[in-house]
Amino acid sequence: MKDNEHLKRVIINISGRVQGVGFRPFVFKLAKKYSIRGNILNDLGGVTIDAQGIENDLMNFMKSLNSEKPPLAVIDVKTFRFLKPVFYRDFEIKKSDRTYDTNNAENLNLIIPPDIATCDECLKELLDPSDRRYFYPFINCTDCGPRFTITKKLPYDRVSTAMDKFKMCPECEIEYEDPTNRRFHAEPNGCFACGPEVEFIVPDSLGSKKDEKIKGFKAIKTIVQILENGGIVCVKGVGGFHLMADAANDDAVKLLRGRKNRPKKPFAVMFKDICEVSKYAYADNISMSLLLSRRRPIVLLKDKRNLSYFVNCGTKNIGVLLPYTPIHHIIFSLFHKPLVATSANIAGQPIVKDNDEALFKLKSIADGFLIHNRDIYRRCDDSVIKIIKGTKGNDRVFIRRSRGYVPDPIELPFGLKRNVLAMGSYLKNTFAMAYSGNINDDDSKGAVILSQHNGDLDNIDSFINFIENVEDFETFYNFKPSLIVCDSHPRYDNTKWAKDLAKKKGIKYVALQHHRSHIISCMAENGLGLKDDVFGVAFDGTGYGDDGSIWGGEFFKGNYIHLKRVGTFKRFRLIGGDKAVKSPQRVLLSLLFTLFTENRGRYVENYDFMRKLSVCSPDKKDFNPDTLLKLTGIPAKNINIFFKMWSRGINSSYTSSCGRIFDAVSCLCGFKRDISYEGEAAVYLEDLCGKEEAENKRDSYDNEIEKSDCFGYAVDYDKIDDLFIVDYGPMLIQIIEIIINNRNPEDSGSLTALYKDIAERFINTIASVIKDIALKIGCKNACMSGGVFQNAFLPEKTAKILNENGFSVFFNRKIPPNDGGISLGQAVYGGLIDDK
Repeated sequence: MKDNEHLKRVIINISGRVQGVGFRPFVFKLAKKYSIRGNILNDLGGVTIDAQGIENDLMNFMKSLNSEKPPLAVIDVKTFRFLKPVFYRDFEIKKSDRTYDTNNAENLNLIIPPDIATCDECLKELLDPSDRRYFYPFINCTDCGPRFTITKKLPYDRVSTAMDKFKMCPECEIEYEDPTNRRFHAEPNGCFACGPEVEFIVPDSLGSKKDEKIKGFKAIKTIVQILENGGIVCVKGVGGFHLMADAANDDAVKLLRGRKNRPKKPFAVMFKDICEVSKYAYADNISMSLLLSRRRPIVLLKDKRNLSYFVNCGTKNIGVLLPYTPIHHIIFSLFHKPLVATSANIAGQPIVKDNDEALFKLKSIADGFLIHNRDIYRRCDDSVIKIIKGTKGNDRVFIRRSRGYVPDPIELPFGLKRNVLAMGSYLKNTFAMAYSGNINDDDSKGAVILSQHNGDLDNIDSFINFIENVEDFETFYNFKPSLIVCDSHPRYDNTKWAKDLAKKKGIKYVALQHHRSHIISCMAENGLGLKDDVFGVAFDGTGYGDDGSIWGGEFFKGNYIHLKRVGTFKRFRLIGGDKAVKSPQRVLLSLLFTLFTENRGRYVENYDFMRKLSVCSPDKKDFNPDTLLKLTGIPAKNINIFFKMWSRGINSSYTSSCGRIFDAVSCLCGFKRDISYEGEAAVYLEDLCGKEEAENKRDSYDNEIEKSDCFGYAVDYDKIDDLFIVDYGPMLIQIIEIIINNRNPEDSGSLTALYKDIAERFINTIASVIKDIALKIGCKNACMSGGVFQNAFLPEKTAKILNENGFSVFFNRKIPPNDGGISLGQAVYGGLIDDK
């Protein structure tokens, strides 16, 4: 090395997503480029580089660490420490340091990347008959392949992954050690000679022989034969198994629905490539970009109706995804039609990830299994994204944030006071870990890692999976919380477990009301400051309120620490409790009981009008069964029973849920049955809205909202509770009047147009309600959260009308607006409150 007087040495500590992304090979090549000597190693803080060289070369090397880093790498913090030069012969990649720095536990230093879809270079090799990895089901490199689901512990090395048991053959070793090869230090590297292998198995219940084994390419061909014959197969992927069937075959999809006990909930469909997608769905540039991204989520697109009706049972949208593992690509090289690709599980239970578990639980569903011997350490369902027009975040709304996005952190605009473990919701659960950073250091920001989707915790398997995942994350990240935050519902199992865990750890726990968690999550992901006040709107189906009733149509004002409830929807009873949640008919009936008994005096004029139409008689308890049957679809024999339950409060708790009001309007517009999956009635109502658009365009309708485009409503002020109360009674009366006066009830075309008009005016009305409350509150930052804001039209309408009135409007776009996102709000709240 020349010019020794200019020789400099620096220790560079880099934190962020710098393991599992080819960062060490990148630094190795960069060192060679600039004649740098020294070493790099993985550690539990990220990577540490000991670099020595001529001053000018060293400066260029350090600049290039940022400007030329690998596409998957994210550098969060980079620190430098200059030392006295020493003698280094060359630059090398050293063995990882597994010593944990206990003095730096408040910072999130090391981020493991999500699982990444097969890259273009690997795909070329996979489909090239002359390549030694032709049709190799586990091909990968430093730019692609599994990461999160196969990594047992940190730092990220082969010995810490599910590939530990597979010793590389000489050819793979050469690639692994060659700095010019893109598999240089690719930890999951392997081939036919040394890597994992696939195997076909027939369930014992179908008469297979125990010693019957079909492996390799023949196993995949056997799976394809079953698909071609209309059968159902179970295929092991990255984060779990998929159940697959021919999406164009009515009998095959009906068979899958019957065996999986999934009557109507839409299935996701996997297509060979983006050209195939365009034959079956309308995809704009945003959708195609998401589908082709390395994250490969399911994207909801408008259906062209060329697949089996039973894929989505007539809804407007279809869930679309592209292959993201080599196994998927090999299957589509042999099978040339779209495939249903739905999570392999028993209804309500976690996705299956282990071979024995799949064979035991799913043998009555699948006609054959394609398994492999690379372990999956973490279950991870496919992510689901919906495109909503005219909102922030490139129109992307998460329905489920999981594979491809987890465990990427949500970075905060400020530091926190402590590390926090947040338990999330009971339904659509995710939990979260908040790293404090340093609240007194403007350059030290907090960060929150949300878990993968854990589903509903209302059965023992899901709850056990939740506990295992919490314990796994704590161990994986060596995370030490100082506080636990849970939902305020006292009977939720994860709330009870949180209290026990806090006691076991000797730390405190706090409970945060459900809808406040929603608002705080929206504030945090949009980077609002600690001193910013917001007007918050939380609309969903269910959330335990401060008064012990079920909330769901709530308005707030305040900041991260203090959110005061300033408004709500007029409450009503849920006839039958949880049964009403699945019955839009019961919800509507309860609203009608309330409307024409408790509100009789208020709506004298409308009551007289309705009496003439035989909705009810002067005796408020004497309801006309024929008219109520027409409106609700409930048989006359049940009306009196439900009225007694309603009037006496028998198993009929109060709610202010906006989500349930959506259900009631859906019922008025023809949805007169119990839902078979959560949100089914809301999907029905959304499908009524909007006009049929030209190809490659999403549904929309005129942004302008005139008074005539809305139904009536009233906003009252309750002095005792200091609350604005939204009374939707006038709206319901107007809708009923429209339906009763319809002269062509048997004309399906006329009825559809009628329902479409009602649905659109209803959405306009909800947006107008939000505007009116916002103007009364006066705070110009407006945060909208909750599952209702997954509606394709409400965010657009609300943002438009609020923007016109001088408000800045924020929605959840990095996390789901549904309950899958409230763990972020819990985590941030726990990190900001004062010690008690």
